[in-house]
Amino acid sequence: MKPLKFEILKEINIALDEARQSERPAKETIHSVRRRCKRIRAYLRLLPSSLAKESRRAREGVRQAAALLSTIRDSQVMVPMCDMVQKRLAEIGVDQLQIDELATSIRERVERVSGVPSASERALKNAAVLLEEASTLSVCRQSKA
Repeated sequence: MKPLKFEILKEINIALDEARQSERPAKETIHSVRRRCKRIRAYLRLLPSSLAKESRRAREGVRQAAALLSTIRDSQVMVPMCDMVQKRLAEIGVDQLQIDELATSIRERVERVSGVPSASERALKNAAVLLEEASTLSVCRQSKA
């Protein structure tokens, strides 16, 4: 079990480092931290049932961290997706007014999330706090033997 705990803590530490660094674009960082959160949660599910309660607490913290980032990530991919859907709807003959209304609605929703200048940074900072809390739980710490 020590190697598994080691991997959990290693992944949490890498995710924390990524969330706290500012050299990479926020889009890449958010994507990477979300992937790490998925990996951490998978590792936590592999822990024995004797650690179930604390493992569940750690998984919930990591899940919350990933959820904070999901909203930002979703908004980042919505505009290109909207453009693609708009083009496809026009190709199949959907009324242009309906297409424009749909596109405007999607863009307004995206702007509410991503239009806030520091939304990505705030989400990464809050995710780092949750990951830090998860890393302090005993299921993520090596026992001294």
